[in-house]
Amino acid sequence: MNDMPFALQARDLGKQYSDGINTVDVLSGIDMDIQAGERIAIIGASGSGKSTLLNCLGGIDELSRGSVTINGEDISQMSELARCRMRNHHLGFIYQFHHLLPEFTALENVAMPLLIDGVDVQQATRSAEEALTEMGLAQRLTHKPGELSGGERQRAAIARALIHKPMCVLADEPTGNLDSKNAQQVIDIIATLNTTHNTSLIIVTHDMHIAEKMDRVLELVDGQFR
Repeated sequence: MNDMPFALQARDLGKQYSDGINTVDVLSGIDMDIQAGERIAIIGASGSGKSTLLNCLGGIDELSRGSVTINGEDISQMSELARCRMRNHHLGFIYQFHHLLPEFTALENVAMPLLIDGVDVQQATRSAEEALTEMGLAQRLTHKPGELSGGERQRAAIARALIHKPMCVLADEPTGNLDSKNAQQVIDIIATLNTTHNTSLIIVTHDMHIAEKMDRVLELVDGQFR
């Protein structure tokens, strides 16, 4: 893996919040090098800054200082439009809650990122069907989220996150809302796709069983890696 290019890098990443009187350092001096295909677990106590770190790495939260480079480009120097395009093409996001749109079918939810990006309907639909089939949901394409089980909804959300074949997936407690059986199934699917597509994975988790399956485990303590 050492000869592969970096999918994501962070240098002296810092994030502060201020109420006009007090300033709180949520993240301070974070350095990261994530290689293509590498799997990283981030662990830490509640409030240690794990979710904020993912949001900064994904260009969702603005940095207070430092830089994040994805595919060789510093996202802190991009316009908001350019950052949105970068996220849509190069990153996939998986959360504890699926965030599927309830009025659309699984197929429509998964095809949506491609449609937003201007892909024609037939191609987007075909790609979404392939992604859902890869998740074991070939028989659930026309079902809406309310008609799917918790595990099925999370697998549909993973299909949506991977529809663009991103170079890096950012996952924030992706199994936190699932029972142990469905959680194991979701992790197995993510691991398989990581291997198949050489997709880098950064996963925030409190589950050491999951963390120990990753290539590296980074512990965040008071906004810094220990």
